[in-house]
Amino acid sequence: MLHDDVRNLKLDDRLESYRSFFDHPWAREIADISASAKILDSFVFDLMMSLKGLSRTFAIPSLAVDIAKHYSDGYHSYKLDGSLTMQLVNHIAERIDQRIVLASVESAELRKVMFDMAKEISSKAKGESVEFPKNELWDAMVKVEPSDDINSPKNELRIALWSTIRVCYSGVFFAYEDFVVRCVHTSSGSRVRISQQDEFKKTCRQFLGDTIADSCWLDQGIITAKMIRHALAHVGGRETGDLKKRNHVLEVIDGVLQILPVDVHGLFRHIMPRIKELVEWSVKQPAFQ
Repeated sequence: MLHDDVRNLKLDDRLESYRSFFDHPWAREIADISASAKILDSFVFDLMMSLKGLSRTFAIPSLAVDIAKHYSDGYHSYKLDGSLTMQLVNHIAERIDQRIVLASVESAELRKVMFDMAKEISSKAKGESVEFPKNELWDAMVKVEPSDDINSPKNELRIALWSTIRVCYSGVFFAYEDFVVRCVHTSSGSRVRISQQDEFKKTCRQFLGDTIADSCWLDQGIITAKMIRHALAHVGGRETGDLKKRNHVLEVIDGVLQILPVDVHGLFRHIMPRIKELVEWSVKQPAFQ
């Protein structure tokens, strides 16, 4: 790569944008519906594993900051463990145990209360707060500032975020596509390839019915997501001619599609009711039992 090569990218630098998108109550509802059909249930399990894994990958930036916070909290607790305050608390707790008969649960609860009080006393005595600066840490690693130049160390993490979001968007659609294909193959008994678009579309309508086929595979939002996934997987994320004809709402910079966290959340929300619709239909079909 030449030293003066530059790529302009769109990045969401807000920490809250990288929250997990997986919906556990929804997943449990889907699992409950599919539980009575052994084949369908295995399809649902695989789908949820993929989606949850992608959601955790998507949320790694937020998880990393949380881990740093837990480490900091643990470090402060460790320092408190060896303090004079904590030595006094432990001595008092032991003396109480000697003088008053307490059940093990009561003794543990007493020590916990005293430990919390010791933390409060220690904090007030030092006049300092142990609140971890999560947002400040995140901003120092990622936040785009006017003073940043092309050689900013932050660019390494920014590129990682930009790439991870693209991977997660593709992965969510791949997981959904795989689930639909498995349902079509099971209901039809055929193995028509998804690349045979006209034949696959015909098979969907024939075996799933027009309502399910239109909602779960031929819906305009699903078709647009399929085109975006195709662009990411096969042409480096560049906007294709087909996408230019559609209202895909993604920002395009220098001909390249910019995928943001909100787009991944949006895709997941779009497939949620369609997954439920397909599961509710499939569980009634003998082929999935």
